[in-house]
Amino acid sequence: MIRIKQMGYWIIFSFLAGSMLCGCSAMSSLQTARVTKKGKVGFAFGIGGFLNQKNDDGSLVSNYNFFEINLRYGIHRKWDIGVELGLPALLFFDTKYQFAGDDSSKLACSVGLGIGLNPWNENLFDGFGILLPLYTSYHPSPEVAFYISPRLFSSIVKESKPGYLAGASAGIRLGRSGALVLEYSGYTNFKNDNEYISQVMAAFSLNIP
Repeated sequence: MIRIKQMGYWIIFSFLAGSMLCGCSAMSSLQTARVTKKGKVGFAFGIGGFLNQKNDDGSLVSNYNFFEINLRYGIHRKWDIGVELGLPALLFFDTKYQFAGDDSSKLACSVGLGIGLNPWNENLFDGFGILLPLYTSYHPSPEVAFYISPRLFSSIVKESKPGYLAGASAGIRLGRSGALVLEYSGYTNFKNDNEYISQVMAAFSLNIP
C-alpha cells in the first residue's frame, strides 16, 4: 500500500501536470542507472532550454524554455516504472531494468523502454513515440553521481513516415535522497543530417537515484 506521504507526491504530480508547459521528455533522463527503491515513489521537477539548430550555417530553427516533471515507482529491487510530462509526447510512460550493480555499487547499468502518447489527439494512437535508452552511471560517493544515457527515439505519426532521433543525455547528480541534477542532451535527426537538437536542464530530484 502506498503511504500517505507517497500519495501526496501523486497529488502534486497531478496538479502540476494540468497546469505546466512541457519539455522534451524523450530527450532528457534526469536519473542515473540505479532504479528507485522497491515500494518508494520518486519525484523530479526540472526547468531547461531547448535549441533546434542547423549545423551547416548555425541558424536557429527554434529556441525556447520549458518545464518537466518525472514520477517513478520501484516495483522490484532491479526494476522501476515511470511517467513523465513533456514533448514530443505530452505523456510518456517508461520502465527501467538494472542489470549491473545495486543501490550501493559504484558502477551501475540499466536498460529501458518507453512509449509516448499525445492525449490531445482525437485518436490517442494517431501519433506516438518509442524510446530505447541505455543507462550507465558512476557513483564515487553517496552524494555524487555521473551518468550518461545513449538513446534512440522513433516518432510514428499516422499517414507519415517514421522519424528517428539518436543521441544521449549526460549529467551529474549532487545529493542523497534529495538532489540537484544538471544535464545536457544532444541528438541528431536521421531524416535531416544537418539538424542537431540539444537541451540543457536543471532539476530537483527526490528519491530518484
